[in-house]
Amino acid sequence: MKNNKIRRNLIMLISICIIITVSLGTFSWTSLSQIKEQSNARLSLIENYLELVDSSRSTQLHFKKQVQAWKNTLLRGTNKESLESNYKEFLNESEKVKSDLQALKEHMKELNIDTKIVDDFSNSHNKLNEAYNNALKSFDPNTAI
Repeated sequence: MKNNKIRRNLIMLISICIIITVSLGTFSWTSLSQIKEQSNARLSLIENYLELVDSSRSTQLHFKKQVQAWKNTLLRGTNKESLESNYKEFLNESEKVKSDLQALKEHMKELNIDTKIVDDFSNSHNKLNEAYNNALKSFDPNTAI
């Protein structure tokens, strides 16, 4: 009788330990799964922001190259070939800036970031291109430095 009571208490104790161990294991597993999902989501968000930064840096670089091409057009455009070459480079860089701005805007929309600043820069860039093209009409290569 006493032996049965000890056996029953021991089985109950082992059962309770197994239930607690399985419960803790299940809780830990679900918690780690959630942490992994959150970590992957945050990593994806970070990658999107890095793409956004790369896109904006590319836009900045091509804009600087466009301005340099404009300077080269004015400073080194003393002959027709040089003038055309530098102006062609100016136009190519202008198109790269426009495509980079479009990519930047799309990245910003994906991240739900306001694109007003990109729109403003795009408008300014278009006005600048128009002003440069109008200025080139009155450019005299013979007076270039």
